[in-house]
Amino acid sequence: MYSNKIELSEENVKKIITDFYDLGEIISIIPLESGHESDNVKFSTPEGDFVLKLHFYPQLDGIRDKMNTHDLLHEAGVKVPIPINTRKKDFVAKYDKENLLVVHTFISGEPIYREDEKTMFSWMKWFGKQFGIFHKKSKNIPLEKIKQRVKNKDMDSISPPPGDWVLDRYKERNSILPEHEKNEKILKDFVQFLKIVRELDMSSFTAGLTHGDIFPGNFFKKNEELTGILDFGASYECLVSDLGTWVMYTSLYKPENRDYFKNFIKPYLKYSEIPIEELKLVPLLLKSRAYLQYFYFAFRIHNNITQGLEEEELKDASKHNWKGFTDGIYLVETANDLDNNYFYDLAIQALQDT
Repeated sequence: MYSNKIELSEENVKKIITDFYDLGEIISIIPLESGHESDNVKFSTPEGDFVLKLHFYPQLDGIRDKMNTHDLLHEAGVKVPIPINTRKKDFVAKYDKENLLVVHTFISGEPIYREDEKTMFSWMKWFGKQFGIFHKKSKNIPLEKIKQRVKNKDMDSISPPPGDWVLDRYKERNSILPEHEKNEKILKDFVQFLKIVRELDMSSFTAGLTHGDIFPGNFFKKNEELTGILDFGASYECLVSDLGTWVMYTSLYKPENRDYFKNFIKPYLKYSEIPIEELKLVPLLLKSRAYLQYFYFAFRIHNNITQGLEEEELKDASKHNWKGFTDGIYLVETANDLDNNYFYDLAIQALQDT
């Protein structure tokens, strides 16, 4: 996190909204949970309820791309936070070069936390439906329209996993990886993984604007009604890449959870209308997420990063990051043991079940 970050105090929030936006007088201000990439404050005006987000890593084009992604998805009918333009018709308020802020509408409702596995698994059919609806609407957004609004250089073609950030961390492996007896095996597996994915023809898969880091807590609801999906990235990828992330966060890759995966995937396929054959890519996408977890927490350990931890976790941040790193090793090993058709075969079974 950079050193000249402003605080989202009540005084600063009022000044930012007054200086940059036409949203009326602030009625109330409520701090929200700080995330890995931003501080967040809810505020209300006569125009409605909004969230002010201060980004820790001030990359103007990337933040603007994210907001344009939200706007495109909103226009397509996906329930997302709606970005609000500044007076200068920009989705980013430039307080100064190191403090970039955005405002979007507040999504009411409650998430289903994955920590409560019993409840989470009982909602898998609902998740599958909502996930499928999102992907169907996303894939129907014309690529030319996306390229006009989102300036990310990767929009011209779909790159194979795992992405530039992971590849950059792999190049730094000798300096960032903490000592662990399984590092050598994990790195050897990673090289083999790269050889496989580089031979993939990514153009053969259904593409669209993906979420990028989707898990149950991103879905907000009131009763059984979806109120919104939060925290989208800004990537144009094969849509089933989101499924690799989903099965990682929900542990649907575990054999004991195969029935929950079947509950999820049947409505997903119905509403998304994505060819079932594309599920054959999910094991590789799960591996990609596993390597991301492995390198991400190695990076956090090396740089002593504590951002995004809750107050109780901050008391022993190194322990939390080390657990994330060893969980990454377990996930890599587990993903490597999966058959290439594991999720595809389960989906076939789900469609055959009465």
